[in-house]
Amino acid sequence: MLAHRALVAAAVFFTAGLAHAQDFPNRTITLVVPYAAGGVLDATAR
Repeated sequence: MLAHRALVAAAVFFTAGLAHAQDFPNRTITLVVPYAAGGVLDATAR
């Protein structure tokens, strides 16, 4: 059982370099929060 976990961990470790970040979003995102500034939802949105 331990050997299987080690094998999976090694596979994840060595293939992690193959992942690449995507270019999306390539422009600024505008998020409209329809509540007053300084409130809980405003802080959550930021």
